[in-house]
Amino acid sequence: MNGISNFIAWLIKRGNMEENLTLAEELLLLTMNLQNFCENTNDKNFNKNVFSIKFKILLLIKEYGNISPSTLVSSLNIAKSNIAIFCKMLLQEKLIESKHDEFDRRIIYYCLTSKGKEYVSNFVSLLDRHISNKMEEKQQKTMQKNLKAINNNLVKLGAK
Repeated sequence: MNGISNFIAWLIKRGNMEENLTLAEELLLLTMNLQNFCENTNDKNFNKNVFSIKFKILLLIKEYGNISPSTLVSSLNIAKSNIAIFCKMLLQEKLIESKHDEFDRRIIYYCLTSKGKEYVSNFVSLLDRHISNKMEEKQQKTMQKNLKAINNNLVKLGAK
């Protein structure tokens, strides 16, 4: 019983302090809440994969269409050697393919295969359904607007 009462006391304290949180604390809470929300899908495959490096690479490739290894390195802040290892694995799984630049054959780009597009689409659809089940349409639109603003501000500050 003591653990439950401590938790309730913490929630009450947290509720009273919310207005006093710093921007840093709000961002940290946002990341934790986002992960908790996504993990609440009850789909263990989704939970295991959506925050993985593999999925982040695939999502970036989807967003860019074609992406160079150096862009992946800078966007994910991961060593070039690790990006190479992950991309080699994704190539073997036939989720991505590499293409050489038409003017400089030394430059390669990664793009999604149809299997890779389906892989990303399945996870996005699952999250879309989870969001639809948990939020009203008005809430979704408000959240989307606010998240766009947050993402735009972070990009302006140098986030990639």
